[in-house]
Amino acid sequence: MTSNHRIAILASATTLGVYVPALTLYHQLVDEYGESNVFFFVYEDLYGENLQKNIQEVKKLYHSNFKIALMGQKISVQNNSSKVDQSITNDLLGLWYKSGINKFLVFSGFWTPVLNYFYKQKKFSCNTIILDAIEAQSWKSESPKFPVSRYELFSIDREEVNYFINIKSDEYLEEKSNSIIVHGGGWGIGTYQKTIKDLDQLDKHIYCLTYFEDDIKTGSNTEYLCQDPSWRPGSHFNSFDICFPRLIPVSENAPKISNSYQKISDLYELVKKSKAIVSKPGGGTLIDSFSANTPILFLDRFGDHEEANAQLWKKMGFGMEYDEWKNQGFPDDSLLKMSKNIQTYKTTRSIKNLMRIIA
Repeated sequence: MTSNHRIAILASATTLGVYVPALTLYHQLVDEYGESNVFFFVYEDLYGENLQKNIQEVKKLYHSNFKIALMGQKISVQNNSSKVDQSITNDLLGLWYKSGINKFLVFSGFWTPVLNYFYKQKKFSCNTIILDAIEAQSWKSESPKFPVSRYELFSIDREEVNYFINIKSDEYLEEKSNSIIVHGGGWGIGTYQKTIKDLDQLDKHIYCLTYFEDDIKTGSNTEYLCQDPSWRPGSHFNSFDICFPRLIPVSENAPKISNSYQKISDLYELVKKSKAIVSKPGGGTLIDSFSANTPILFLDRFGDHEEANAQLWKKMGFGMEYDEWKNQGFPDDSLLKMSKNIQTYKTTRSIKNLMRIIA
């Protein structure tokens, strides 16, 4: 199929909850329109080298102290546009102009000031994709000064899923494996580590994403995996491969993920098999949950948008509080009921495939 557009997907690598859905859509558009017509960029490419190193230090600080992460979230948005290197930004705008890009699919509001500036040089069409039930902090940085069409995946007011990002291996598994996946999002933040002691006592495989060596609990039956430390977020503006981060086993009993189809994430391979996700309710986690029919057991939220996500999922019967499930005695019946609720919703509603709408 051909397109009249040269499309650029604008993502952020600060959080995998934005990066992974954006990259999933990128692969689908490449399959549809060809590699020469679709581009992928991450906002962090606009930072200087020193600031990119600082991100790793902040990441570890937020990982170790959730309260600091919550405070830092608002500060980051307020100061974000001042972090970009103007020389690097000009080079990027030159690449956009030279490549003939005339349509943007924007997954992070951090890009708005850059697009405001570029629109003065060249007119374009733009779609923004809101991955949470309400706007995340990045969308509050600056108002767009260009025409934009807005696509909200979820509606908390109507209690609906408006659009879905079709993940190729989203087949329903009537009998999921006896496993639970535990994680703290792309930065490993939140209270997920506190659940391991309880979950370790269950007759289940517990997969836990670990982010630093001291996350691993010795003597635990939990199966730990980590993101490949050599991975860097790729784009058409840097030299790294445009690919998902691979997960590698770091404990002897952890599984080696066989994912030959590299247009979905390794994490999704685990989510698809699991009976539940134990995590904070980020937008990317909701997308995985919905596609894989895997309910979420909610932990502490990272901002108002995640609180809205949790409330929506609970109202729709797709998730519940982890502590509530714990107080019930960790019943499988609750997990199966929520899984079937997701499957029933998908088979009885006409939900639009996002790629077919925005491209």
